[in-house]
Amino acid sequence: MSLAREAELQLVTPLFLGETDPRGALPDLVRPPAVKGALRFWWRALAWARWGAQAQDPASRQEVLNALRAREGELFGAVAPRARQSRVLLQVTWLKQPGEFDDWPRNPVPGQLDGSTYLGWGIVASGRGANAQPHRTGWREGGSFRLVLQFAPRTDEAVVDEVCRALEAWSLFGGLGARSRRGFGSVALTTLDGQSRLLETLADYKARVRSLLEAAAGAPEPPYTAFSRGARWAVVVEEGKDPRETHRRLGEAYRTAVGQVGAALRPALGLPIPARQLSQRRASPLLLHIHPLATGDYVGAALWLPSDPFLPDGMAVDLQQVREGLGWFQAEGGQA
Repeated sequence: MSLAREAELQLVTPLFLGETDPRGALPDLVRPPAVKGALRFWWRALAWARWGAQAQDPASRQEVLNALRAREGELFGAVAPRARQSRVLLQVTWLKQPGEFDDWPRNPVPGQLDGSTYLGWGIVASGRGANAQPHRTGWREGGSFRLVLQFAPRTDEAVVDEVCRALEAWSLFGGLGARSRRGFGSVALTTLDGQSRLLETLADYKARVRSLLEAAAGAPEPPYTAFSRGARWAVVVEEGKDPRETHRRLGEAYRTAVGQVGAALRPALGLPIPARQLSQRRASPLLLHIHPLATGDYVGAALWLPSDPFLPDGMAVDLQQVREGLGWFQAEGGQA
């Protein structure tokens, strides 16, 4: 078998990375370590669905976690004390490099907070005086890049398949850069080894997602963000006409949903920056994504990957109430 896989991906929504440095130089748009980090995240998310069913008590749960850490290190590399080299090397080449901009989402204006601005805190301008932060520089949607996955000699085919499944999950649900869990920097796989992977219709998108959710149906809720029987997915915006319009509509739906969840349950959507202690911060288990279809339409979707435990000691939230409060996951059992 070939020890390399070549993919092409599309940048669906604008991407925001680091700020300019004092010399005015912008950072690289997409670097291999950032892509590898995304692949590791989605590999872990899928891995629990495969092995988590064996975790029926605390002892077996810890055994599964230890096995997953070892497997992840075998695939992607690990540091001391069990240092080992990654079995896959990544190369990124831009096919169509996007231009820079700093005027979207719009900066907040009283009474005019649209959905993308609501999702873009940390990107849009904020603060006053000495605490003022300018709008971050971003890169426009529509760019595309080639990703080459070069596997080490004698790599098992199962390893290649695992990494390619993580690549697909990243394309279906994820992105790169700042606020990627809120739909910024969404990416989509367009080809793999020369074969088109662009989904034709909304039904095709739902079918691919449904297969992933069904594979996780036997896994208990995990101790980290991953697919399990508690995972839920929903299409929130159908037939968006362009990425930014779809993102705005998704953001407005999210803002409405957060209001329905209520303040008491809101910590389950992630603990914000104002949390008093660093250990109390939690990345949101609710991931928003914009996906293109071959029809020219765009889809705004939400993925819920709850974990147990999620909140710090002393904080408890009924996740079932959160799911019901969001309201997106009721149709078809909340699974596509």
